[in-house]
Amino acid sequence: MVREICGDERLWQTDLNQLPGFADTVTDHLMGMMQNGVKEYIIHHSKVL
Repeated sequence: MVREICGDERLWQTDLNQLPGFADTVTDHLMGMMQNGVKEYIIHHSKVL
C-alpha cells in the first residue's frame, strides 16, 4: 500500500519510490503507529527528531 501511494505521481507530481529508503521509512513509521498507537508513537519519536 505504501509503495502504491508513494508512487502516485498524480498525488505527489513525482514517484517518491525513487528516493532511496523513503517507502521503507514510511512503512516503518506506519507500522510503529499501528502497533503502538499514533499518539504514543508521535510522543516517543518527536523526542528522537
